[in-house]
Amino acid sequence: MDKKGKQLAKQGAILAAASLIVRLIGVLYRGPMANILGDEGMGYYSNAFNIYAYLLIISSYAMPTAISRIISGQLAFGKKREAHQLFKASLVLNILISAVFAAVLYYIAAPYSAFIKVPGAERAIKSLAPSLVIFAIMSSFRGYFQGMHTMVPTAVSQIIEQIFNVVFSILLSFMLMKWGPEYGAAGGTIGTGIGAVSGLVFLIFIYYIYRSRLPQSVAGGRHLQAAEMAGYWKVILMTSIPMVVGTATFNISTIIDDMMFARALHFHNYGDKVIAALVGILNGKYTLIITVPIAIAAAIATASVPGISAAVALKNTEEIAAKVKMTLKGVLLITIPAAVGILVMAGPILNLIFPNMGQTEKVTTDILRIGAITVLFFSISTVSIGILQGLGHVNIPVKSAIKSILIKTAFNFIVFYAFNLNLYGAALANIVFSFVSAYFNLSAVVAKTHVRLNYKEIFLKPAGASAIMGGTAFLTYLIMDIFLPANYWGNAVATFITIFIAMIVYFVLIIKLEIVSLEELKEMPFGGRLARIAEKIY
Repeated sequence: MDKKGKQLAKQGAILAAASLIVRLIGVLYRGPMANILGDEGMGYYSNAFNIYAYLLIISSYAMPTAISRIISGQLAFGKKREAHQLFKASLVLNILISAVFAAVLYYIAAPYSAFIKVPGAERAIKSLAPSLVIFAIMSSFRGYFQGMHTMVPTAVSQIIEQIFNVVFSILLSFMLMKWGPEYGAAGGTIGTGIGAVSGLVFLIFIYYIYRSRLPQSVAGGRHLQAAEMAGYWKVILMTSIPMVVGTATFNISTIIDDMMFARALHFHNYGDKVIAALVGILNGKYTLIITVPIAIAAAIATASVPGISAAVALKNTEEIAAKVKMTLKGVLLITIPAAVGILVMAGPILNLIFPNMGQTEKVTTDILRIGAITVLFFSISTVSIGILQGLGHVNIPVKSAIKSILIKTAFNFIVFYAFNLNLYGAALANIVFSFVSAYFNLSAVVAKTHVRLNYKEIFLKPAGASAIMGGTAFLTYLIMDIFLPANYWGNAVATFITIFIAMIVYFVLIIKLEIVSLEELKEMPFGGRLARIAEKIY
């Protein structure tokens, strides 16, 4: 890889690492949130957040990437003034678009909550409307900095945003909970807006430092004319819309699930509060834990895309094949043991994050164990989508998502309406959805790159090492549980020690059994430090 390609990969790794840190912080704060709000309150919170997140995807998700691509192209030709003008035009466009979606979110709050049979989510949904505008403004600043090939402002702003989100979501949930779960959930969503404001303030601060160093001819200048503004808007929209369509299509499955799951429960005569509690278990506990290792896959995909794109630009087919294999192997080396770990340690992990679950502990543990395999399938799908985007095939994931959603929707009718499997049905439906999505996207990667995957190397060997690791984890926790007190702290200590020992066992196995070489480890995103440790094991 040339110097520029290495720099792009490094910047991609910075952004991926920040995204992973943000996700992990998000997991840690959901425990206290769940304890404050209870399953019912978490049902309101999660339903509100899902519809908000979907409208956020449509309104501004692709904007940073689209803006960065256009600005990067302008700067490549030395057009600094045009790049700055485009940034200003993007600000106006994002504010207008997000204001419309914020109004939509606010006014559909009541009918949407009633339709999905979770009426208590209305206040939480309305509280999220201003956040759409704040995030849209942030997307322009993030796109501007990313276009200059620096991911640091975006990465730091994401971490600041999440920290403020955590603090104020917990604080406001606690303060407003005395009026009921609906108000407590709304307090949590207000915290999201405060977090967004903090991230935006940081980006504005960095922007003005940077702007002060620009020549007046670049930073200043006349206001954009209407025709110029419209021209910039057209370029931005033409770049962002294809990306939005792909992501929005895949993520519509979450909204469909919310609707079908809650309405099916209502069809089977469950009460509103029970429905909200079951939704809280599904979205606030099951989905939260399942998506953590998937976030790692997404981080690896994000870090790998620049290198794949560079190889595509150079038309280096051998380099493309090598990077595709390495990316897939890197993801599977992490997500296969993660799936096994969730299967074996579901109960202890849940009790660590969500103490005092009471009567819901068994069903939550059951569905988490059932759904552990989705970690593998969703991770394959996620990284395959990233590879396809790096290859320039942005339409393939859209088609795959449509087919996968249709299959899952049909399966939902069976498990929700015909058999009334509620939470168990949701876990089974996710297995079907994740499997077909992984199959469609991975098949497309193989077809487009003509890469020959050695399934023994990338699947079977890591699975064997993961099985040994899982057995070790089971025995370790069993021994720890005998000697440590049967309370929260006893479980916490046993869980952390078990996970630590399991990680060491797995790492030694993949090195000693030559499942991964030092050279491969060094080429993987974030693999440099691990390679230095591995050298001591060889």
